Amino acid sequence: MLHQVSNQLVKNHDRPVLEDLNITGMTSNRKLSRAIGDAAWGELGRQITYKQAWRGGQVMMADMWFPSSKTCSSCGTLRKDLTLKDRVFECRECGLVVDRDLNAAVNLAAWAENHTPTVTDGAGRGVARVGDRQAAGPVTNAHRQNTPTHHDVRRRDGEGLDDVGTSQTAPAA
Repeated sequence: MLHQVSNQLVKNHDRPVLEDLNITGMTSNRKLSRAIGDAAWGELGRQITYKQAWRGGQVMMADMWFPSSKTCSSCGTLRKDLTLKDRVFECRECGLVVDRDLNAAVNLAAWAENHTPTVTDGAGRGVARVGDRQAAGPVTNAHRQNTPTHHDVRRRDGEGLDDVGTSQTAPAA
């Protein structure tokens, strides 16, 4: 199953972002250790990394202290009181109500956009700055399903998000 999941991820995403989690520390929690071990997060990350290298892509690693789940993906407000029991992120500032994992995914996509490496022109001259997504090449993103799920994003004003992450086209020649 891990090979199927990792293959699907690298085929559909040019620049996946993984979180550098303290898996060893998390497995010391007796209530979580079995579920974490069954999920095989470390092995999945390893497979994504080598398969992406085979395809000529890159994997970006977000620091374990980046608050991807606790930051509002709409306005950037940090909710320090969010616990693991809270499966829905509710922003008290802008009113965004979204699945916690979807909120983290959007924040990680934004993190990757802001941490795109500098690209050189071959002569050692930098041709792009950090955050210049176009210079680093195309990025493929997952689109949300058209069917309603528990992951639907909604705001108090009724607006919703259509895509996860960011959209991008290849640079013009």
